[in-house]
Amino acid sequence: MHGPGHGPASSAAGPGRPAPPIVDVVILTRDAGLLGTLRAATGPMHAVWPAESAEAAVDLLVGGRCGILVVDLELLSADAAGLLTRLGAQFPELVTIAAGRRRRDAGVRGLVADGRLYRFLHKPVSPVRASDCLAAATHRYGELRNLEPLALATTPRVAPPRRSRSRYAALGALLAGIGAAFALWFGLR
Repeated sequence: MHGPGHGPASSAAGPGRPAPPIVDVVILTRDAGLLGTLRAATGPMHAVWPAESAEAAVDLLVGGRCGILVVDLELLSADAAGLLTRLGAQFPELVTIAAGRRRRDAGVRGLVADGRLYRFLHKPVSPVRASDCLAAATHRYGELRNLEPLALATTPRVAPPRRSRSRYAALGALLAGIGAAFALWFGLR
């Protein structure tokens, strides 16, 4: 298991530059193949923390291991969406990735669409896909951490509502309808 000091993080830092922060990756799975693929996809800027139950994963998160969470949906009950939503509300800086078979995709598709779930990895996960996904999640985690003051990032709070494209599309359609109505009204006068 990789620990907090995994890898030569200082190798990415040049002379006079600080080492990049280590990002904790909690992997909730009992699938040795998935765990191995994800472990191989992590780099020196990651510390891997495997968890074989939702309770163990939450213990790691509460203990400060809040970076990236990869959840194997095969371990969760039918209410995976509820658990992922609650985790997102409690840990707003947490970047959550779900992994599962295609049949589980439909249950979390809405979470990906509205931003509560960062990505969905179809199993079996290829090493390249795992590496790309973890790199993107690490980048997203850095964005989230840089946007929030430290006090807000470390205290529990309710996440602000996210804007979705469908809201903007509905607003655009409404404005276009109002514009058409005014054009018709002025045309008839």
